[in-house]
Amino acid sequence: LGPRLEQEGLSQLPLARVRGELPEGLHTRNIFVFNALMSWSGPDVDPQTLRDVTIGEYLVMSAARADDGAFAPLRVAIFDQFEELFTLHTERWQDREDFFAQINEALEADSLLRVLFVMREDYIARLDPYVHLLADRLQTRFRLERLQKSAALKAVTEPLRETHRHFQEGVAEALIEDLLKERIEKDKGAAVEVVGEVVEPVQLQVVCQTLWEALPDDVDEITAEHLEAHGDPVLALGAFYEKSIRRTADKTDVGEGALRRWFGKKLITPSGTRSIVYEGQEDTAGIPNTAVRLLEDDHLIRGERRSGGRWYELNHDRFIEPIKRANVEWLEKRGPAEKIRERLEARVVQWRKGGDLLDEGELAEAERWSDSPEASEVGKSETVLDLIQASRTAIDADVAARKRELKQANALAAEQRQRADEQVRAGKRLKTAFAGVAVLLVVAVIAFVVASIQRGLAEEATASAQQARMEAQVAEAEAAEAGVRLAEAAGNVQEAERLQALADAARQASEASADEIQDSFVAGQGEVTQLQNALKEAQSEVARLREIETEKNRLGGDLEQAQSEIAGLRAIETENQQLTADRQQLQAALNAAREEIDERDAGSQQLDPLGARVAAAEELSNNLSPFIFIPGGTFQMGSPDGVGDANERPQHSQELSSFYIQQYEVTNEEYQLFEPDHTFDEKEGRHPVTGVI
Repeated sequence: LGPRLEQEGLSQLPLARVRGELPEGLHTRNIFVFNALMSWSGPDVDPQTLRDVTIGEYLVMSAARADDGAFAPLRVAIFDQFEELFTLHTERWQDREDFFAQINEALEADSLLRVLFVMREDYIARLDPYVHLLADRLQTRFRLERLQKSAALKAVTEPLRETHRHFQEGVAEALIEDLLKERIEKDKGAAVEVVGEVVEPVQLQVVCQTLWEALPDDVDEITAEHLEAHGDPVLALGAFYEKSIRRTADKTDVGEGALRRWFGKKLITPSGTRSIVYEGQEDTAGIPNTAVRLLEDDHLIRGERRSGGRWYELNHDRFIEPIKRANVEWLEKRGPAEKIRERLEARVVQWRKGGDLLDEGELAEAERWSDSPEASEVGKSETVLDLIQASRTAIDADVAARKRELKQANALAAEQRQRADEQVRAGKRLKTAFAGVAVLLVVAVIAFVVASIQRGLAEEATASAQQARMEAQVAEAEAAEAGVRLAEAAGNVQEAERLQALADAARQASEASADEIQDSFVAGQGEVTQLQNALKEAQSEVARLREIETEKNRLGGDLEQAQSEIAGLRAIETENQQLTADRQQLQAALNAAREEIDERDAGSQQLDPLGARVAAAEELSNNLSPFIFIPGGTFQMGSPDGVGDANERPQHSQELSSFYIQQYEVTNEEYQLFEPDHTFDEKEGRHPVTGVI
């Protein structure tokens, strides 16, 4: 249409869309007007400058900028996919009336302005509440018929009339016949290929453009060989899919792998037909809505409102086979990274059910994978990243705990060694003290012996003194008696007195000697008492030394036990170091084996995008309840005449073959083994699965 308008001398504004998200923090009077103005202005314009501008004001400003004094041609403003006025931003429904009012004001202000709304015919009726706002009440309408066979053939051949090329007879017809094919789902989920009524314009455009660009410059006639080599719809649509996926991945933070899995698992059923997905507030079946809108702009998918919500599906069934083939080829080049991703996704399912986190070896592999460019390509889900982070936190905590235990063991060993050293030093001090006390004990024994001897001598001296005293007293008495008698006999009184005095002096001398002897005896007894006290002290010291010897023996036992514990701790530490080394060696061997297996698989096996589902289905079948055999037979189907509805008659015999049926229905938990993304309320895990499309 654009070239035709230029040929007619009309000026066309850039294609406008009313869809789009407001920049963060920006508030605008009319979101549909704002998006249209952004479409006309381009990405380099500051959105703040357009937030309150009307359509008429903008067109006046743009006309002034373009005015060069020449004759002003008719200007055409085309709004593409205008049904988005009703399917998007439904919360801003009040803006619709103002939008049409601004369109009418712009048309009245500029007689050279024309507006064209391009939209799906099933939304045209929704324009009726607003036609009164427009001067012509939208009376000029043109229905663009879908591309049936004849129209599609013209669309392929007519553009070549102005070139040097043409199709060989029957080649263009063969191309259209191929593009008319589509897949439909029959009974029991089987998909079959049929010839459809119309050609999808996007497919025709993609295939023809691919064919045109691949032809050598010197080709004038497009033959069946050219069509087979460059016009295969599967290859052309696959290339279109690849280009759209890369464009979306580059403009968003969604990896190619995540986008491809979304197409392969969410938009294509296991039986090979289209499926639909619901658009949520932020994402659509796990893919951010910003990425979904880009894919819709590329006409790879299409959205429509159903039952109060917006749903997406593939634009056409012909995209199914190219998408599956393109995904397989892409995954073959990234086999090892994809296998690791699949293993981690499986571990996420186990972890959510209470399974173990990743061990050290698995975590190291997962972290290497997460940091690699291949992981960004195949896609890293938030759940996988949560598993990696939780595993890292747990392992770091475990390592920290082991370090604390080792530190405590080392501190305990140091304390035990210090205690042992102190006990050794105490033993040495005890040994020295014991030797000194032993010397004292010997001295005390010698002193005791000497004291005993001196005591014996003192006792003998005392006895001798007593004997001498007695003898002196006897001699004294005898002398006194003799003297007295002699004096009396001589009648010499004076002599008698003198002799009496001598006797008295002798008595005193004898008594003095006896006193000295008594004093010596008393002194000897004092020394003996002192020696006895010293002996008692020595005996007490001996008893204390024996207690010290007993304590020394006990400390010696504690020392041996401490040394034994230290030796045990050192043995445990050595064993832990050996176990760590063995584990690292085993993990290295395991990683090498995994790499070898991944390389072997990458080189020799075709990756099946449904392989994960097959494995899950096998696991599911192993956990399902048993199947019960139902024997075949004949029964009467329908109702007899006069009973039931008309579509239940005539009643007839129907034969049913034998079959098996599962004893119990598949539960939500069991179905999640097959489809990990299946969600349900935690209380309904054992309930029959529902909502499966």
